[in-house]
Amino acid sequence: MAIDTTKNYKQINVVVPARLPLGGLAGLNGIGFPAAQVQNAGVNVLDDYEEGNWTPALDAESAQVGAFTYSTQTGRYTKIGRLVHAVFQMAWTAKPSAGVVVRIGGLPFAVAESLTQSGSISFCQGITFTARAGGTGSQLTVSSYAATYCCLYTFGSGSSFGDGRLDMSSLAAAGNILGHVIYYAAT
Repeated sequence: MAIDTTKNYKQINVVVPARLPLGGLAGLNGIGFPAAQVQNAGVNVLDDYEEGNWTPALDAESAQVGAFTYSTQTGRYTKIGRLVHAVFQMAWTAKPSAGVVVRIGGLPFAVAESLTQSGSISFCQGITFTARAGGTGSQLTVSSYAATYCCLYTFGSGSSFGDGRLDMSSLAAAGNILGHVIYYAAT
């Protein structure tokens, strides 16, 4: 065996207890983070972890006439570093009479950029999959994030499908939607 003495290696000492506590590692209380984030510029340093509730809300990007009334409006999130995983459920009993581009607003953290996101709808009632460009989709998803909202999209086959965002006319007077989004927070 040859040892390369031309490189400057650092020694790492790892202290391992001779015996694990009764119950294994579960008795060690886990990893603790301070209540207020202490930011670290190191790219390999996990400096933030948070769980909490958020209040999702449907609205229109523009030309909204009226407001939604909800019977259910709940959300939970987990933030690890800048990565946010947020789940939501909304059931509405009344909706606006008009509006262009339906959005899910109230995301718990501002979105870094639209290319760092994904999401899906697990269940929905009261939504027709008719896109703004007239195409009829077969699935519903969330995309096009900005600020603290994302848009509802439908997509189908074919290259001429066009703009897949949904307008208010795609929503019934009452409905239900359940899904999740994953994105990078701006900070």
